[in-house]
Amino acid sequence: MTLKLKNIIELSNSQLQQIITATARITVANMLKELSLDKKQLLQSQVYEVYNERRVRRWVEEGLIERVSQQGKYYYDKCRLEELSEISKISQL
Repeated sequence: MTLKLKNIIELSNSQLQQIITATARITVANMLKELSLDKKQLLQSQVYEVYNERRVRRWVEEGLIERVSQQGKYYYDKCRLEELSEISKISQL
């Protein structure tokens, strides 16, 4: 089965499910951030391991995320990383 929206976009069930899942993850991450229930910052070494160093460096270069320096260590906003990761997955569909 395929979903057609005004003959502009055609998505398979799998693609639609991936988009909905990604949107839900972004929403949950934002809610956790607002409620302060999630670890807000991740160390650069953790970020590179989880999200791929090359990808994170590209996001920084493109101005999509900033790294924060505290006591000689670099940190990234976890919620923003999750958003960028999910957006990246959607754009690959």
